[in-house]
Amino acid sequence: MDKKPIDKQPKPKQYLVDSKQLQDIMKYFMTRPYGEVYSLMNIMATLKPFNLEEDKDVGKKWFR
Repeated sequence: MDKKPIDKQPKPKQYLVDSKQLQDIMKYFMTRPYGEVYSLMNIMATLKPFNLEEDKDVGKKWFR
């Protein structure tokens, strides 16, 4: 078989989402049936803030 070595697989893209965008997405998810959005809400709820000034992860923080 023609398998790529594990270290040669492309890295997933990463995006910055501001807290307003995150709130809007979560509000939309809350209007949908639970079964449709459960896994997506879990992903969104566990996103970690990113500190652009220090260029490092600052840990999980729930949005307001």
